[in-house]
Amino acid sequence: MDESVTSNWWSEVRERIHHSVLNFPQGFEQQTVLNLLADQEALELVCEPFSDLEPSLAVYQALHKLFLS
Repeated sequence: MDESVTSNWWSEVRERIHHSVLNFPQGFEQQTVLNLLADQEALELVCEPFSDLEPSLAVYQALHKLFLS
């Protein structure tokens, strides 16, 4: 992936995850998502397997796998 495209992809992923924090009730899940936003390496670990998807789908798949698998 082009470096610019990669940077834009990660920016959009971070934005979508930040938006999704509002949808989680306060507690473990919300804190986990906030921790992902604070730690780029953790975010990459969770989202990297889905980097071939559009950011919205990657975030959905990553959070689904994180919490429901």
